[in-house]
Amino acid sequence: LTTSAHSRSKLADAVYSLYQCRSISKSTIARDVRAIQTAEDQRRAEYASARRLTTRAIPNGSTLKSDLVRALSHSLNADADFLAWARQEQSRCFPAKHSAAYRAAFRQSTAATTFKKRFASAWNSTGPRYGLRTVAYGDI
Repeated sequence: LTTSAHSRSKLADAVYSLYQCRSISKSTIARDVRAIQTAEDQRRAEYASARRLTTRAIPNGSTLKSDLVRALSHSLNADADFLAWARQEQSRCFPAKHSAAYRAAFRQSTAATTFKKRFASAWNSTGPRYGLRTVAYGDI
């Protein structure tokens, strides 16, 4: 979960920057595309790790794992769609509202948020009993 917050922050910064495509340099656009690619790569690793988790010893462990995996799956799909949109921006400024990739990313991100909230709520009622810190859905 600690790497997820960092990935999310870098991705959000790059998407915000690219949203203003007409007012940023080509080198900034290239940097933002690389940042989104890096975030997607990190999220792919997080998703793979989450799928391998063993949660039998935790009450409601299967639900926790399912919500986390689904959140990361939707986030990974959003990252891929944001990357497709970013590459459109790199070839020419393509307003987000006209990009199917951007709209798909937004839908996936919204779905991810639903599962992140479910996971955070369930985790925060279980994790602290075992001395583990609470999480905010925005950190996933």
